[in-house]
Amino acid sequence: MSIPSIVELAGVFDNPGTALRYLVLHGVLEVPENCSRPACLGRMRVSNLLKPYLYRCSRKRTCGMALSIYKDTFFGSTRLPANKVLLIAYLWLTKSLHTSMITQVGVNANTITNWTNSLRGLVTWDIENLDLADAPIGGEGIIVEIDESKFGKRKYNRGHRVEGIWVVGGVEITPERRMFAVSVQDRSADTLRDIIQAHVLPGTIVRTDLWRGYRALADFGMEHQTVNHTEHFVDPVTGVHTNTIEGTWNGMKMHICRQHFNREFIDGALMEFIWRRRYAGDLWNRLLHAMQHVIYDADAENAENVDPNNIV
Repeated sequence: MSIPSIVELAGVFDNPGTALRYLVLHGVLEVPENCSRPACLGRMRVSNLLKPYLYRCSRKRTCGMALSIYKDTFFGSTRLPANKVLLIAYLWLTKSLHTSMITQVGVNANTITNWTNSLRGLVTWDIENLDLADAPIGGEGIIVEIDESKFGKRKYNRGHRVEGIWVVGGVEITPERRMFAVSVQDRSADTLRDIIQAHVLPGTIVRTDLWRGYRALADFGMEHQTVNHTEHFVDPVTGVHTNTIEGTWNGMKMHICRQHFNREFIDGALMEFIWRRRYAGDLWNRLLHAMQHVIYDADAENAENVDPNNIV
């Protein structure tokens, strides 16, 4: 199951202590057993039942060391209880509306926005770091369809003019449908070749339209097949087409909020789409996995205002 039912996690979402135990059980948080100060053998204990995430050394008179198990984790120094953070994460995974999340969690709109931005930053980090070795797609004899699409273009010239963002992407013709998508400043030949060389393995069979920017792909050890879209969608002789990547663009534009069709948010939105697609069969566990491994800059002020650039 991709995401557990809300009934299965009801206890986790209702109680901060239960949520903390759940996070410890899944390795997201680590409970200290002994004081970390040199020459101190004191045991670490919950400091206050109202703050089960804060631990103090049992040797109060001689040490008094205090430690938050949130430190340098996805939860940072947030004042929001762990159960509410997990509920926000769950609702975000299920693509709940912000208005619904505000009502169900009992927080304001800014908190929901900040946490969803943090979650998007988290899965972006997951794709770019934990999956770094698997980032290139394709390979010997594997077909990859590549195309560009404009996000944010306003049709029929209605309303104010929106220039939009060009995105270059590719999809494997395999059961996994692995893919990449990158926003670009232009569609020049140099830009397209650099992106393809970085994201597609040598030996791949690359299928594109006749846009001149795709010429010379053979220089990178790739077989290049084309289709002339001014005449047909599927070449009647070779059977070559780019229908898979075209369908992917449609899916992206349906599921990415239109407010994110801008230079500030588009890359994070693309990474979220790729992450959801790659781990579609195990989203909840993969999110916990990312929470377990991510490390945040200790100078980040608050997990509710985490900048993805503070993820290291």
